[in-house]
Amino acid sequence: MYQLFVESVPHVAQLDLVEQWPSGAALTLFPLKGWKLALIVCYEVEFPEVVRAAALHGADLVLVPTALSSEWPQVARAVVPTRAFENGLFLTYANHAGVDQGYEFLGESCIMGPDGRALSTPQFISSMLSSRMPPQKPLHVSVFQSACADAAPAELIAALDAALDDPAARGTDLLLAPELFLGGYRAGPRIAAIAESRDGPFARAVAGIARKRGVAIAYGYPERDGAAIYNAAAVIGADGGLIAHHRKMRLPGAYEKQWFETGTALTLFMLNGWRVAPIVCYEVEFPEVVRAAARHGADLVLVPTALSSEWPQVARAVVPTRAFENGLFLAYANHAGVDQGYEFLGESCIAGPDGHDLARAAAFPCVIGATLDPSAIARARARIPFLSDSMGLEELPAK
Repeated sequence: MYQLFVESVPHVAQLDLVEQWPSGAALTLFPLKGWKLALIVCYEVEFPEVVRAAALHGADLVLVPTALSSEWPQVARAVVPTRAFENGLFLTYANHAGVDQGYEFLGESCIMGPDGRALSTPQFISSMLSSRMPPQKPLHVSVFQSACADAAPAELIAALDAALDDPAARGTDLLLAPELFLGGYRAGPRIAAIAESRDGPFARAVAGIARKRGVAIAYGYPERDGAAIYNAAAVIGADGGLIAHHRKMRLPGAYEKQWFETGTALTLFMLNGWRVAPIVCYEVEFPEVVRAAARHGADLVLVPTALSSEWPQVARAVVPTRAFENGLFLAYANHAGVDQGYEFLGESCIAGPDGHDLARAAAFPCVIGATLDPSAIARARARIPFLSDSMGLEELPAK
């Protein structure tokens, strides 16, 4: 629902509309297939401040239903393309045709590109939006709950290769390994010596396994970038190329803050028609992070983690809740065993958009897997539209 929020209207003959429809007080934005859309009405597009505000709030496309009179052709022909151009976004402008009780409509509806030029056909925008359509085919995802705390890189590579022979990984499209799979979570002062660049020797070895097996592999590792070290996650495609890389944005406690710098942005990538967001461990405990991924169109969130047995509620309650409240799939890969007195919970899992487990591990090393049905996303979001209903809740006023 959207209310016109500009107080006046362009024609004296229309001033009675102000009395009939009180003005609104806020912009309206909403997500659609990975795009952020803003909805404004008619006269509002003539205010540069309105479209600029939509752009500053991240709008990719502004929708403008209008009732423009033939008396004002400059609006459709000059103002509308200018708004698209000066904000670098798409703008659709939908007018009436014909005459209504002596009021002659201009017509001249249009779809403008970010360069301020009219797109040749309306189908262009449709094709742009459909390029971010929900996935059409199932995706098989496997999670490797490893117990490799003190393993050398070569042993880790062998363990990854062996995990892909597990029945739960048979025919998989993606294998997810835990946080800091290279080096171990409790490496502490050894992290500086273990850390490597995103195209370092360990990444190249993982790429070899991915290529040989025809499977994407996601894993956590300490990334070196100059003098800085990050708690990072890399995703290697089935062709052996790096397809995504994420740096952990929030670090819990003094231990991680002592050894790592923080990342600054979400990461999303495409895999077999699925939009996937990798985040790391603690980040899943923030509803804002997974909500942001969902609003950016994520169908699946990957979470390599190093969860201690001290925090079972995270794996058992928080993780399925994140999947449920965003209507998406979530794969959570933990370690098993003990690393220098730090006991891992295990309980890696794959949660569906309805918040129910598709697969869940116990405490011991294992591989779990599930086939993700894309129609489950649409069903979950149709039943409870959390994403659309949550719009505007980020900055609620307090009484």
